[in-house]
Amino acid sequence: MSKQYINVNGVNLHYISKGQGELMLFLHGFPDFSHIWRHQIDEFSNDFHTVALDLRGYNLSEKPSGLESYEIDVLVEDIRQVIEGLGYSSCTLVVHDWGAGIGWTFAYRYPEYVQKLIAFNGPHPYTFMRELRTNKNQQKASEYMKWFQKQEAQDYMERDNFSGLRKLVIDPGVKKDI
Repeated sequence: MSKQYINVNGVNLHYISKGQGELMLFLHGFPDFSHIWRHQIDEFSNDFHTVALDLRGYNLSEKPSGLESYEIDVLVEDIRQVIEGLGYSSCTLVVHDWGAGIGWTFAYRYPEYVQKLIAFNGPHPYTFMRELRTNKNQQKASEYMKWFQKQEAQDYMERDNFSGLRKLVIDPGVKKDI
């Protein structure tokens, strides 16, 4: 597996890749990064040129300042330029969580770039919006998204050398007594 960078849309994005052939592009969710796809990269690299991207702001990719740097239009344009920058005109797009939000939007805007869209833990946007409007359980489960946008969330996560962030993101995933 090789680690590389590509300059697109004004930022350097890190990615890992393996294999040859048609492009299979992987987009991670929050708070993950390209490494989450390592097993899929190994498996599918027998038949595809597999590329797992670190989205802007994550891991080894650049982290531009300003909220406008992370608007969906900017993120979608990153993906279009990655595909073209790698020398392709289309791909199989494999997406998870927040990457699915980007992937669904990308597929709507640029269907000619997407041979197949494979989404994990990222429902179709219309289904998700319907559930947000009508399903109390989904509304409750999605409250965290609003909280993450508040200053109090940033303050909580940054305090005591990011102990709040570790409690929310890292500690639940740490396996103990294995």
